[in-house]
Amino acid sequence: MIKKPQTLKRRLIQMILLLIPVAGGAWWLWHHYAPIAVQVVSPERGLAVEAVYATGLVEAQQTAKVSPVSGGQIVELRAEIGDRVDPGQILAVMNDRQAQQRLQEAQAVYNLALQEEKRVQSLLAKGIATPQVAERALSDRQQAQANLQLQQNTLADLKITTPVAGLISTRDVALGQNVTANSVLFTIVSGDQKRIIADIDERDISKLALNSRLLAKAEAYPGQVFEAAISKIYQTANNTNRTYRVEANLPQGTPLLIGMTLDVNVILEERPSALLLPTTAIHFEQAGVNQPPFIYIWQVKDGHAQRLPLKIGVQGLQKTEIITPLNLTDQIIISPSDQLRPGRAVDIIP
Repeated sequence: MIKKPQTLKRRLIQMILLLIPVAGGAWWLWHHYAPIAVQVVSPERGLAVEAVYATGLVEAQQTAKVSPVSGGQIVELRAEIGDRVDPGQILAVMNDRQAQQRLQEAQAVYNLALQEEKRVQSLLAKGIATPQVAERALSDRQQAQANLQLQQNTLADLKITTPVAGLISTRDVALGQNVTANSVLFTIVSGDQKRIIADIDERDISKLALNSRLLAKAEAYPGQVFEAAISKIYQTANNTNRTYRVEANLPQGTPLLIGMTLDVNVILEERPSALLLPTTAIHFEQAGVNQPPFIYIWQVKDGHAQRLPLKIGVQGLQKTEIITPLNLTDQIIISPSDQLRPGRAVDIIP
């Protein structure tokens, strides 16, 4: 009689030990075969835009480098960076003291040569001077006149002027500075005529053509899109980063400023009735080294999940173009659980 409680206790423990595997098995079966709650979407028709992305920069269509014809000291500056200038406007003046002196000397020599030519012509008319003397006087006067013109041009060249209208973008000279011939002192850009330059990866350059649409965005103008058309495609690559440069002229009146950086998309093709799915519904599985990934979606068929291989087109952050034929009523799982397996039962939730 004393051992009965111990026997009952032993049997209870044995029953519990037997129930643990059963309960664990039941939990395992439920965990692996119970329906998984999923959310679904259906394919839709919409606009798919195939484009090439690049970074761009706003620059002037025309640029002029202003340099002095001869060297000298800058004694006057008449223009600053940002000034708008007209053709022929004086930007700087160099010391002209010696040039003025040479001009005066040349003028005096010319005046004497001209008087001598007139005197000889008068004597020739009277038969006193010979034709040879008249020819020499003419030659002397022509040489003096040429030298006078040279000195006048040299003096004029000491006034540094702009050949074009535009804005001064750089000024690399200071008052009193000694400059050399052909050194760039000013850069003039066409302020109203601007263009976008962008560097396109060599893998994409063959897809572009002249007059392709280019859409650009600038941080300075959030929400605005600026459109242009490609006007030039460079035929040589940048050897550093293997890119090809393209240019697109902007319309006059654009608010974009020279030097602004841009996010650029060159439009290759627009398909207004493309089949689209949310990008989160599309999955990629690496097939192997140097192999393209296996692309698929999860589709609900008769309450179960099925994995469907997929071919895609244009990929976007929100939507992706689907090439594989799908019905607009198909139910496609978005953001599936890691526990989802082919054939697994699912419950669709809102």
